[in-house]
Amino acid sequence: MNCLLLTEIDHCLSQPCLNSGSCTSDGATYQCECPKGFSGTDCQNGNLPCKSSPCQNNAECINVDKTSVYKCVCPDGFTGTNCETSLCPADQCKNGGTCNAVDGSCICPTGFSGATCEISACDPNPCLNGGTCDLGKCTCPLGATGDKCEILICDPTPCDNGGTCNPSGSVFTCVCPLGFIGDLCETPVCTATTCLNGGLCTPLASGDYTCQCAAGYSGSNCEIEIRKIFALHAYFVL
Repeated sequence: MNCLLLTEIDHCLSQPCLNSGSCTSDGATYQCECPKGFSGTDCQNGNLPCKSSPCQNNAECINVDKTSVYKCVCPDGFTGTNCETSLCPADQCKNGGTCNAVDGSCICPTGFSGATCEISACDPNPCLNGGTCDLGKCTCPLGATGDKCEILICDPTPCDNGGTCNPSGSVFTCVCPLGFIGDLCETPVCTATTCLNGGLCTPLASGDYTCQCAAGYSGSNCEIEIRKIFALHAYFVL
């Protein structure tokens, strides 16, 4: 009598389960356990998730091991599971700021700061003495200077002896009263030694002076004694 020896066949050796399905064999047949999103005897029914284009904003979709799992590789400026969230929405950066698409941070223009460029260097106005602020820089009125217009050119006045200080940009000139000259009106036109021999000094509007000489004297500074002049030209009548 001949006996037929039956051996169990492993039907999973041929890898009948598709799309990463898990195969189980009982000798007579096999059974596929399908991953999420797939069905059928061999898990042949179903679509890879990237076929439905779940990734937004031109993101790259990657199927993970032929399962229903996918991954979106977002371009600069987007984030989220499907790259649905913009890092740079329209109102992200204020006051002309530029949004950095890599991380969503704001690059602020001159005169502004803060996470969204919301802080103005001119609010409140840092400029003193009536200065105007533009993009964080002060424009000073006549008579003021300094980064914040904090220096008043004519206060206190640099002019001596009652001179009038006239500002001009960041410099000044002194208008001197009658009787004084010099950049700061520091020099009197008439001193005790200007007119000699008791002469009277009178200042002129031109900044010069004239001497009114005492009797017996002449010259621009009363330096000439008249009697000596006549003595040099004396003569006798016989």
